[in-house]
Amino acid sequence: MYISKNKILIIFLNILFIGCAINKVNPEVYFNQKKYNLALLSYQKIFASTKDESAKSKAAFRIGQCYKFQAEYKKSLDWFKVAYDQGYGLKSLEEMAFGLKRQEEYIEAIQAFQKLTNEVQDKSLYRKEISMCKLAQSWKKSNSKLNVSVFPKSDINTEFADFSACYDRSGNILFSSDRIGSTGSDIYNWTGRLYTDIFKWDALDKTIIDLKTINSKHHEATPSISNLKKRIYFTHCSKDASIHSYCQIFVCEIENNDYTSPEQLDLYDVESNSIQPAIHKSDSILVFSSDRNKDRKFDLYISFKVNDEWSEPEALPSSINTEGNESFPTWYNDTLFFQVIFCLVWVD
Repeated sequence: MYISKNKILIIFLNILFIGCAINKVNPEVYFNQKKYNLALLSYQKIFASTKDESAKSKAAFRIGQCYKFQAEYKKSLDWFKVAYDQGYGLKSLEEMAFGLKRQEEYIEAIQAFQKLTNEVQDKSLYRKEISMCKLAQSWKKSNSKLNVSVFPKSDINTEFADFSACYDRSGNILFSSDRIGSTGSDIYNWTGRLYTDIFKWDALDKTIIDLKTINSKHHEATPSISNLKKRIYFTHCSKDASIHSYCQIFVCEIENNDYTSPEQLDLYDVESNSIQPAIHKSDSILVFSSDRNKDRKFDLYISFKVNDEWSEPEALPSSINTEGNESFPTWYNDTLFFQVIFCLVWVD
C-alpha cells in the first residue's frame, strides 16, 4: 500500500499543531470533550512538573482514564496503581480492580475488590465482581490447553489499532484499522491517531487494499459480511457537528470483487448511535449495539428483514442486556457472541 510523502507531511504538521495548542486549554476541558489524547498530553505535563500532591495524584488518575478510553489497558492499569499509591483513594482502587480483571489477573483483582468491600456500605457490586473473577479463574485453569495466538501476518497486525476482522467467501480478511494510509489525514483527538478505515487483506496476492469506495475522511469500521447476498454492513461515524455526527450502520453490495456506494440503513433512530452490525448468514437477521435506550448505555438490538425492509429494532432480553454495555456482536452459524463489561459470553 503506497503512502505519499505529502500525506505523511500533512499528518506530521497536524500532530505538531496539536502539540502547540495543548498548553492553552485546561485539560479537564479536553477530557470532558472526549479528546483523550490532548488531555493525556496535558496531564502528563502536570504530573511531571507539579509538586502539589493532590494535583499529582489527580493527574495520574486522569492519565489512567485516558489510556483506558484509548484501549491501552496495560498502561492504564499502571497509572491507576500510581494514583492509588499517591493517595487518590477509592476511585483509583476501583479502576485498579477492574483493570486487573481486564488483564486476567484475577487473583490480584479479587484482592482489590475485597479491599473495596471493606470500605463501602453497599457491598453487592464488588461481591458480584469477586464471584465473576473466581469463575473466570476456574475457566482459565480448566482451559489451560487452549492455544490462542496472534495472527501471524505482520502486515495485518501493526502498532496501530487493528480490530473487528471477518472473512469473505474468497478467504479474504476485512478488518478495521487507524494505520497510516487511511483515507483522511486529520488526527482523531480521542486516540491521537488517524480516523479508522476498512481494509482488505487479499488471500491470493497477500496485499493490503484500502476499500476506497467505502472509506471516507471519517470513521468506517466493524465490517460484517453476508456471503449469501454479497453485502457488507459496517459502521460509519461522521465528525461533523450535526445529526450525522451519530454513528450509523451502512450497507453496500459486493459486485465483481468491488463495492457499490454505501447506503445508510433505516433503523428508526438517527439521534442515537447504531454501531457494530452483525449480519446473520441468512441476511435476514441483524444484531447491533445502540445507545437508543433511555439510559444512553449500549445494549444489543435485533432487526428482521421482511419484504426487503428492516423491521423496527427491538432490544434483546435482560438475560443478554445487563446494566453494563453490550457491544461487538458476531455470529458463528446460529450462535451469537458478544462483549459485555469486558467478559466474553455466548448464547445459543
